[in-house]
Amino acid sequence: DVGFTMTVTGTNFVSGSTVEVDGLARPTTFINATTLTAEIPATDIAAPGTRRVGVRTPPPGGGASGTLNLSVSSLPPSLDSLAPARVIAGGTGQTLTVIGKVFFNGASIRINSSPRPTTRLNDYQVTTSLLPADIATPQVLTITLSKPGGAVASPLPLSVLPRVTSVSAASYSVGAQAADSILAAFSTGLATGVVANNGTELPTTLGGTRLVVTDSAGVSRDQSLFFVSPQQINYHLHPQTARGPATVTVHLNNQIVALGELTVGALAPAIFTQTASGEGDTAA
Repeated sequence: DVGFTMTVTGTNFVSGSTVEVDGLARPTTFINATTLTAEIPATDIAAPGTRRVGVRTPPPGGGASGTLNLSVSSLPPSLDSLAPARVIAGGTGQTLTVIGKVFFNGASIRINSSPRPTTRLNDYQVTTSLLPADIATPQVLTITLSKPGGAVASPLPLSVLPRVTSVSAASYSVGAQAADSILAAFSTGLATGVVANNGTELPTTLGGTRLVVTDSAGVSRDQSLFFVSPQQINYHLHPQTARGPATVTVHLNNQIVALGELTVGALAPAIFTQTASGEGDTAA
């Protein structure tokens, strides 16, 4: 919470006149005989209510003025965004950061109306932990925030999306995959039907499905697609994909429907075989 500078106007102020809030002196600057400014600390406005503001002038001829009311109202918190904006189902849990405004001490994040232990970073950010049970299955969580006194922010949705797993399309091997390889991605709800590319050039969209890989350098690229179905996407991993951890995002009709991780390595040799296992006779 932050304080503020208050301007007090009246008459017969002198150097040494002091603004008081509920009888307590506050650091005061004399401007002229009709104007003072005072630094009001955050503690004076930490809770809703009415404060009594007056001016005390030292003798001779001084004393306490009459008082005026300062009303402190409780604004509801407001939420702007969540970080991360979406999560993968089946994870072990992670930190959720809620970004917004008017986050006073005692503010509490609520997940599906359930209050959670909350850490206030500043007036604009608070955090809590997403538990494994929160993200065990795909769903949409409702995130809101309440503050002392009962004011509740309008909620934001947090999508828990199915995990998409990318493997070698030749051997179905897991682990690191090399740039410029052909991969197969598996999950659910990846497409509305079965569509195979029949052209000589590979498209980046098939049947409304797109697959985007964001590499360790932060570069996001639409991948070229061979085949899509509700459970599988075969794609060509862009040759300029940087090595290291990458994120895989599947879009269907401009909606994100699955998320996953991919490690991009230097080499991932594999051959297409008749058993699609990388062993045995090569495929014709």
